[in-house]
Amino acid sequence: MTSADKSISAWKLIALAFRNLLRHKKKNLVTALTISLGVMSYIVVDSLIVGIKERGRINVTTYETGDVQLMSQAYWDNEKENLLDKTFKVDSDIKALVRSFDWDLVARLIFPVEMILRKPDYLQDGSLQIQVLAIEKGDYLEHIASKDLIRSAQIPSEDTNYSLNQDEVWISSWFASKLGADIGDPVLLVARGKGGFFEQLELTISGIYETTNPNIDRAFLIVSYSTADFYLDLRGAYTELNLYKDTRNYGLANKHVAQGVKKIQAEIQNELIRIGEDHEIRVASLDEVQQQRGTTSWNYPRSISSIYMILIFVLAAAGIANTVRNNLESRKREIGTFQAFGMSSRQILTMFLIEAALVGVIGGVLGWFVSIGPNWLLADRGIDYTVMMQETTFDLPISGVFRGVWAPETYVVSALLAIMFTVCISWLVLLGQRKKYQNIIALLRSKS
Repeated sequence: MTSADKSISAWKLIALAFRNLLRHKKKNLVTALTISLGVMSYIVVDSLIVGIKERGRINVTTYETGDVQLMSQAYWDNEKENLLDKTFKVDSDIKALVRSFDWDLVARLIFPVEMILRKPDYLQDGSLQIQVLAIEKGDYLEHIASKDLIRSAQIPSEDTNYSLNQDEVWISSWFASKLGADIGDPVLLVARGKGGFFEQLELTISGIYETTNPNIDRAFLIVSYSTADFYLDLRGAYTELNLYKDTRNYGLANKHVAQGVKKIQAEIQNELIRIGEDHEIRVASLDEVQQQRGTTSWNYPRSISSIYMILIFVLAAAGIANTVRNNLESRKREIGTFQAFGMSSRQILTMFLIEAALVGVIGGVLGWFVSIGPNWLLADRGIDYTVMMQETTFDLPISGVFRGVWAPETYVVSALLAIMFTVCISWLVLLGQRKKYQNIIALLRSKS
């Protein structure tokens, strides 16, 4: 490095870059606006993806699996067939241990049935293969109702405990609209009980429910455990025992839940080993259950939003490169002046890269402000896909409205990506033009 190089400090280069930025406002503003479009797109798409992930996880946890799930090993290996032959009874020591964690405990029984349809109670004659979810009185229903996740105007208002009486059944609003069912209609179910015997369940619709998880609404009738036990002679056996941690809000700060899940899994497993049932009962987390079932359609990777932003920037790359080339062409005399005062090619290159970084910062900040409106609408109102979701069979545990979330780290990442992208494109262009402008003074003299 020459003495002239040393005399020009980094702060001086930054000051020169900032001054040049102000001198070429229009060109730099156009580039910054292009970058802001990519930043806004990234923030909005990432907001939607994180919202789908969080709501999907909440709905699966709340309605299907819990944070930790206990089941028989046979049920874990194959939950598709003969479910009532794969039930298990929970040891009193295990129940006491689970309740000591201060988590919600919900015992569930799931079994397939054939629903017999007859006019005039239903729109047509026939039958329907469906599943029944049997729960303890008020237990599961009170759990989901307390999370404000059950929405039904047709459940009797005085039934504040959301309890199910003997021989009563709840049907989802989705099934009710498809079948033409209403409260008070009879329901005849045929179920295969333990040992292969078939039993008829004669029930009456007492409520029409709707949850935020369409995978529940389109698959299950809900009855009390006592009703299922009366017809099928279950004797206290269940297919699942779900444990819930009381954290059902949007957000990414749920690391303490994951840590609690690992701790509970370990303690329950140790207790199962002590009582000699570790080979009969499986203890699984939500992630393990979903991997086993192969149902993680809601768990989209956040890299999708990064890819989307990169695609926007690639489309904008030509504009950025063209701006840099035009800057070099229109600023020949300025570069010659810098060289005359002793600036090296490396320092001139650095100055241009600082200018590019500043344009990236401006584009990032503009993108932040531009994204506030769309992101607020996405988080507050969401995108309504109700009509489409009513007919789709896509395994997505989210109702028709997709909502975004506010994720602060997204804003930081988007700004860093904007700066890095702008600097990289500028560097590539400048590197390609470096030899041409390595000695501007000589070039200017040859033209004079």
